[in-house]
Amino acid sequence: MHNSLPMELQQLFQSYAQTLSYELGDLVHGVYIYGSVALGYFNNEKSDIDFMTFLKRDLSEDEFKKIKAIHEDLISSNIYADRLEGEYINIQDIQNQNYSKECPYFAFGKYHGVVAIKSFSLFQVKEKGLKIYGEDFSTIVSDIDWNDIKKDLGKRLNEYWIKKGNSSLLLMIDAWISLIVLTLCRIYYVLEKKTVASKMESAEFIMRNIDEKYHTLIKEALRIQYDISKKSLFTKKNERKKLTRQFVDYIINTCNERFQLI
Repeated sequence: MHNSLPMELQQLFQSYAQTLSYELGDLVHGVYIYGSVALGYFNNEKSDIDFMTFLKRDLSEDEFKKIKAIHEDLISSNIYADRLEGEYINIQDIQNQNYSKECPYFAFGKYHGVVAIKSFSLFQVKEKGLKIYGEDFSTIVSDIDWNDIKKDLGKRLNEYWIKKGNSSLLLMIDAWISLIVLTLCRIYYVLEKKTVASKMESAEFIMRNIDEKYHTLIKEALRIQYDISKKSLFTKKNERKKLTRQFVDYIINTCNERFQLI
């Protein structure tokens, strides 16, 4: 178990790794976490727990049922288990760069269908991930093509976040303001610096390099994420919504042009 893992999560991952090893044995190549947990910014009330589990081959039907049962058991025994969000990936697909291959995806501690392998998620594990169990990540991925990462981030910006950032309903909800604004800050930071940083670090970087009219919005997103007890920096939610839409358009257009995403 990695010694920098937050204390409140050590029991969760100890149980997960032990049960996974017992049920699947040598099939498991390694378990890794990334995101806020690995970066040292885990919020025990809000943060997801991003993970990747790599397997030496595809799962059989019986093995897949065992994994579903593992997650169900964890939810019944650990208060953080419903925050787990990640994939079970065949290492052969990574080594063959078969990123279009779909793999089992779990969110909120339960099975949520299949998703394609994401280059940016692999990049986050490679850059700042923590090994929980198994082999070093370098035995799976030695390098990730930067063009693949740009393609992944471009798709996220222009197909997913642009829709979220123009939703009148979502932009009236505090949690979505924080998620949209801080995620866009992080994506811009990654494209500019070609490395991974926390939402806090990314937001601070953006405020040093962006029009001051967006500073209050970014500080508002940080308030929601890290200190919701403080009073909002906006007197009217409609004003915040309008500025968020402008920010979304600005960041996406800037990324598209500056980093040639489309």
